[in-house]
Amino acid sequence: MRVRATALIGLCALLGSCAPASTTAELAGTYVLSIRIDTLHLDASGQYRRVSVDIGAGRVAVDTGRWRLSNDRRLVALAALPHRWPDHGRYDPASGTWHEPDTAVRRMEALTIRSTWTGSTTLDLKPELGWRYRRLQQK
Repeated sequence: MRVRATALIGLCALLGSCAPASTTAELAGTYVLSIRIDTLHLDASGQYRRVSVDIGAGRVAVDTGRWRLSNDRRLVALAALPHRWPDHGRYDPASGTWHEPDTAVRRMEALTIRSTWTGSTTLDLKPELGWRYRRLQQK
């Protein structure tokens, strides 16, 4: 019985440590997108800076704006963010390329806050495709 209680306490401690970040201060930091070369920096003051590199076209784009935490603390909302990734389902098999994203339109983008089993924070952009921002570890 004592072994079960100890195991249960350990499991609760482990699950508690994997809870996703839920404050602006906890979420502030630098994240790297799992596809392409795209870095997102969230400032504790509510500003974001995203640097996206398109190696094929030789372009670097820097986008800035405001971000906030949703009321239920499950989403990060990025205001006025241009899409710089290919639209899912817009692949042209004849040319073998994705259609160029429309970066002229700026949209509100909501990223789902998640925590990995190691306790690392991720911000899911398109989780069904495996597209997520992974937080760089602070030293």
